[in-house]
Amino acid sequence: MPQQRIQDLEAQLLTALGIIAELTKTNAELAASLAVAELALKRSRRNARQDGNTLRDEISVLQRRRG
Repeated sequence: MPQQRIQDLEAQLLTALGIIAELTKTNAELAASLAVAELALKRSRRNARQDGNTLRDEISVLQRRRG
């Protein structure tokens, strides 16, 4: 294999390795962001259930007073 071709391939390999490193970093950041978003969603769902339960309790109290 000619020396120039080897140098070209080495340059391409270095470029590819750099891109892989960037993609790996980005993937880790996205995974961390997803974990935070999933936790926020769980909290929101829990809060919504609690709010719904509180509202039902308040409605029940008002209906008992009324009737």
